[in-house]
Amino acid sequence: MPTIPIDKRDEAYLSLDHLWLKFRAARLLQQEHFKPQLLYAHGLLVVKQGEGHMSLDLGLHRLSPDAVRFVAPGQTIGFSEEQGSKLEAYLFTFDLHWDEDLPQNRRMFPLQGEVAIKSDGTLHQLCESLCSCSRSEQALERYRGQMHFQELMSWIFHHTRQGGNQDSRAAMDRTRSYVESHYSESITIEQLARMAEISPKYYVSLFKKNIRQNSHRIFDRSPGQYGEAAYAAGRRTAKGCRIPDRVQ
Repeated sequence: MPTIPIDKRDEAYLSLDHLWLKFRAARLLQQEHFKPQLLYAHGLLVVKQGEGHMSLDLGLHRLSPDAVRFVAPGQTIGFSEEQGSKLEAYLFTFDLHWDEDLPQNRRMFPLQGEVAIKSDGTLHQLCESLCSCSRSEQALERYRGQMHFQELMSWIFHHTRQGGNQDSRAAMDRTRSYVESHYSESITIEQLARMAEISPKYYVSLFKKNIRQNSHRIFDRSPGQYGEAAYAAGRRTAKGCRIPDRVQ
């Protein structure tokens, strides 16, 4: 699903009047379910506990309880845990349909990719209720799951966090966490930018801004990770990864 520009979000919300959602299935993913899998429907991922990363086709994205993630049909997903963190996540699959008389250029689903949320206990209660209905042997209980899914989607719509500064910090935090966990690997700017879901040029700009304002949040000065020289220069995030002065 392509990203909805900020100036188009109000229009995308208006399109909800013409949207039909059909809940298909619910799964609680644990370590034995983390191998890559192909999605044949739209997917919604909600972290139940722990932190980790999700591979999405060729990209890698951070998972935490502070955000949910929408995945498009035909994408391959896989998961890995943070060291010392037991990751569990709900995966809900659903179909998305539009009224036939709605023009193609107005068919914009507002929630796409990672969506930052203001989480509370209600979110997990809705997820558990939906999983319970999905597992039920009673047809009426499974049908009731459609109502819980609509409630879940409505909750997410009403609890999204928006704001440029928060989005920028989230983009840097996603890559910082990965670099800290994989400091011995060679990582390119393009890979980090793809992980942060921004352009390489904008990633470099954010990186330099964060270095100036909060360098202690980006680097750990302990030997074996970045080293004193790399920390002082502020240009090296991991072995084999340098922040250039300019990105073409």
